[in-house]
Amino acid sequence: MGGKCGFVLNPSIEVEKILNEHLVGQDRAKEIIVNELKLWHPYDNKQVHQPMVLAFTGLTGTGKTMTATLIADALFNQREKLENSDKTQPAGLLMYSGADFEDTATSTIKEFQENFKTRLGSQLQKCSGVAVVVFDEIQKVIPQVVNVLVRPMSEEAILEYKQDNVQHKIDCSKVIFILISDIGTDAMTKLLLQYDSRDEIPLITLSRAVKSAMDEQWHRLQLGKAIHTVVPFLPLEEEQEGVTEYFSRSSLMTYSVMSETFNEVERKKVISKYGARTISNDVMKKVKAHLSKMFTEATPCTTKFFLFLDMYTQ
Repeated sequence: MGGKCGFVLNPSIEVEKILNEHLVGQDRAKEIIVNELKLWHPYDNKQVHQPMVLAFTGLTGTGKTMTATLIADALFNQREKLENSDKTQPAGLLMYSGADFEDTATSTIKEFQENFKTRLGSQLQKCSGVAVVVFDEIQKVIPQVVNVLVRPMSEEAILEYKQDNVQHKIDCSKVIFILISDIGTDAMTKLLLQYDSRDEIPLITLSRAVKSAMDEQWHRLQLGKAIHTVVPFLPLEEEQEGVTEYFSRSSLMTYSVMSETFNEVERKKVISKYGARTISNDVMKKVKAHLSKMFTEATPCTTKFFLFLDMYTQ
């Protein structure tokens, strides 16, 4: 299936297996991803196919990029060497970085668009139309560049591009697009303040908040309409003890633990040492006020609270 980059026989089973083994503290995200894969049948000739489009949204360091690469690891049996490197990656994985498409001083918008389309087209030709396409930090991309995603991710699922002065058209219906960003994080943080637990937030409420934020960021670009499912990566709560050591061992992100005592209640914050984003001061003030009130009212005890937040305010 799909040439040398074909998906494994049971995608949802394989993805669930690898996420259970390697992903800590994001059970809700894991469940959403697996359920989407169970409903997606790209090789079923009886169905009208269209690509799967997932939006991974959350604070820096909550496991979004790691999860995307784990999905690709599970879906493709074959691996290939990276160019100019001894490292390998799944044969059907294509990674974009938003930082490569944000500066018009280095390239024109048209050049960015052609670069994006040519890379995607070449990957799909190599893999017979099968791929996991990950766009990391998509919030950094110039809106006009992101516009080239709309048609490949739509029900039409067609990519047109030019290579070596030859025009190509290729089907994208067997592609899984994963858009990784922090878009909607402020809205998600505000929602967290309204509920006692992150698991109490209705998924539809989260989805609407993130899609609305996406459309607002790109103004007239209706990219949010192409997204099938929003996968929230929310801050971790106290039951995820041990998460710091786990993620530090992964070598993908380094974390530190900050401890402080308030009313004899120990608070531990799990903080990413490196991050690409700062939460807006307005939202962070509300988070701090909410936490202060919570701990002020708490009965003195040894309860430990874990927050998976980048608390870097300017």
